Amino acid sequence: MARGPYRQSLPLADRIARGVARGLKLEARLSERYWQHLEDESRLPVGFRGRSAALGESPPTTEVERALEAHLEELEALVADAPRQTERLAERAEVLPRDALGEPWPAAEVLLRSAREWSGSSPSGRGLAIQVLAWLGGHDPSAELEEREGELRARRLHLKGAPMAVAVRPVALSDDVEVTFVTTVPRALAPLSLTRYTWLHTLTTAVRWHVDARLGDTPFDDHFLVDATFGAARAVLTPAVRRQLMKLAHFATPTLSLGAGLARLTFGYTFSPLLLDAAVEVLVTIRNTEPRLALLTPA
Repeated sequence: MARGPYRQSLPLADRIARGVARGLKLEARLSERYWQHLEDESRLPVGFRGRSAALGESPPTTEVERALEAHLEELEALVADAPRQTERLAERAEVLPRDALGEPWPAAEVLLRSAREWSGSSPSGRGLAIQVLAWLGGHDPSAELEEREGELRARRLHLKGAPMAVAVRPVALSDDVEVTFVTTVPRALAPLSLTRYTWLHTLTTAVRWHVDARLGDTPFDDHFLVDATFGAARAVLTPAVRRQLMKLAHFATPTLSLGAGLARLTFGYTFSPLLLDAAVEVLVTIRNTEPRLALLTPA
């Protein structure tokens, strides 16, 4: 709004017009990523985005002017709060949420074990799940394991300095297991989904059901569908990460998803702890990615 002693001398319609222009400039300063963050946290009332223009289309009344003044104060507060929000979104949580691996199991159905008993045990002839447990026990003997109906979960792990949770699920009608690693990442990292590229994706990308961000790495691009913006894919899928993912893909194509401050990697475990090392390396590298975050556009 117009400021200063001359303000009241302006006609009401002119004051509102100036306020609307000020509101439009402030709204334009909030980047799309900032708007999304505010909406994700439910910090915006219904109709907040675009309210300046809506008020400008209303008949000029003192009630409209007061509503516009309140809206401008809220916008100015959001702009002023952007540096603090930038710091928050760049943080990496040190504790995983209890539902990082899915809904928590009822305590009455869970058998608790310590990974310490698996440390140094011989996996020979004891199944792939036991191999994974032995590997976990060797890396973090204090890990607490939960078991239910053949499925295993380990939470409160620290692998290569990163907090992690692990799930090991038997694959029906086979001796194989599926392993999922989850860790925390900066919430500033944009959502991303990576899966095996199939002929069906040729159709779904053509009709824009999926986005395929190709990075100029032909073997990687031909093997994976990366559903993300090009900027998000380039920031996260660095050459080092792509090499580790391709190492996993030689044996069992992994799926990777990022969102809401978590990174989740799932793959079929086949025969070697080297695959587990590669999976952890992927997530640790992604977790250490420094996000490029701009919540405000230039004034």
